[in-house]
Amino acid sequence: MGNDMRSIIPMSNVMRSIIPMGNVMMSNIQMGNVMMSNIPMGNVMRSNIPMGNVIRSIIPMINVMMSNISMGNVMMSNIPMGNVMMSNIPVGNVIMSNIPMGNVMMSNIPMSNVMMGNISMGNVMMSNIPMGNVMMSNIPMGNVMRSIIPMGNVMMSNIPMGNVMMSNIPMSNVMRSIIPMSNVMMSNISMGNVMMSNIPMGNVMMSNIPMSNIPMSNVMMSNIPMGNVMMSNVNSEYHLT
Repeated sequence: MGNDMRSIIPMSNVMRSIIPMGNVMMSNIQMGNVMMSNIPMGNVMRSNIPMGNVIRSIIPMINVMMSNISMGNVMMSNIPMGNVMMSNIPVGNVIMSNIPMGNVMMSNIPMSNVMMGNISMGNVMMSNIPMGNVMMSNIPMGNVMRSIIPMGNVMMSNIPMGNVMMSNIPMSNVMRSIIPMSNVMMSNISMGNVMMSNIPMGNVMMSNIPMSNIPMSNVMMSNIPMGNVMMSNVNSEYHLT
C-alpha cells in the first residue's frame, strides 16, 4: 500500500467506496508513507471512516500530524476526538506543528476527555495557538483548569485574554484552582476587557491576586459587587486618585 497510495489514485473516491476502513487500517499498512504523501485529507476524513479504530491502530501519528495535512478540514469532520486524544498519541509534537487550532477547537470535540488526558499542556499552550477562538467555544473550563495544566506557562504566553475572559468560563472554579494568579495578573493581560465581563469578582478578589497592577478605573465602571472588592486587600485610595 505504500507505493499504491503515492500513485494517482483519487483518494476521495477510494475512501467513499465500499472499503471497510476498519479492516484496512488495522492491517499492516505502513501508514507513515501513506499519510506523508499528497493525499487530500479533507475528503478522506469526511468519509465514513471509523476513526476510533484507525487512531488506535499501528499508525505512527508523529509522522502523520507533522506532515502537510490540512488539519482544519480533518478535525471539522465527525471524528470522535475522545478516543483519539485518549490514545497514545504524543500530542505535544502534534499541537506544536502548524495545525490551525482555531478550526479544531471550534468543532465538537469533547474537551473534558481531551484535557484530562496525558497531554503536556505546557508545550501546547506555549505554541502559536489563537486562544481567542479556542476559549470562545463550549469547552467546560471547570474540568480543564483543574487538570494537570501548568497554568503559569499558559497565561504568561501571548494569549489575547480579552476574548478569553469575555466567554462563559465559570471563573469561580478557575480562580480557586491551582493557577498561580500572581504570574497571571502580572502578565500582559488587558484587564479592562477582563473586568468588564461577567466574572463573579467576589471570589476573584478574595483570592491572592496582587491588585496593585489592576487599573481600578475600569474595574469600578463594571458590574462588580464592590462590597466584596473593598473588603479584600485592594488599596482603593491609591487607585481612585
